[in-house]
Amino acid sequence: MLAGVVAVVLAVDPRVGGALLAYCALAGFLMARAQKVAVPSAARSREAGAVMYGHLEERLAAMEDIRASCGCPTRSCRWPAACCSSCCSTR
Repeated sequence: MLAGVVAVVLAVDPRVGGALLAYCALAGFLMARAQKVAVPSAARSREAGAVMYGHLEERLAAMEDIRASCGCPTRSCRWPAACCSSCCSTR
């Protein structure tokens, strides 16, 4: 669609069409350059978030396993509210 607009503008007024063509080429070049910088940065950010949430998921899954085996008083002291007093009091 952009090529059609540029072609029509070139046919009507070659000076304005040339300026529009130069502007579109410059904008395309700058967007391609910005993409080369932005994509690796976004990938590193996504990777850091995935590592963080993966670690959190493993910790929460481990808390469930520890709670099931009544080991919570010794392991959940970082999160006292997570301790299962009903499970551990039956020992």
